[in-house]
Amino acid sequence: MVKQIKEAEKIYFACEKCGLLYKEKIWAEKCEKWCSKNKSCNLEITKHAIKDRDYSLLNHHTISLVGKVK
Repeated sequence: MVKQIKEAEKIYFACEKCGLLYKEKIWAEKCEKWCSKNKSCNLEITKHAIKDRDYSLLNHHTISLVGKVK
């Protein structure tokens, strides 16, 4: 199950296997499924991950983990 992260009124979804963040839950789910099955990352999936400039706020200590998403 992917983790849901809330930061500054925005919601992000994290792959629990590799830690990449996504704005859309579906991409985090695809990433986690691929990572679990192949023990690697898929460039076609990870290109949808949030880029450094998009989540600079997430580097601060104000992240609150909301919990696992079903």
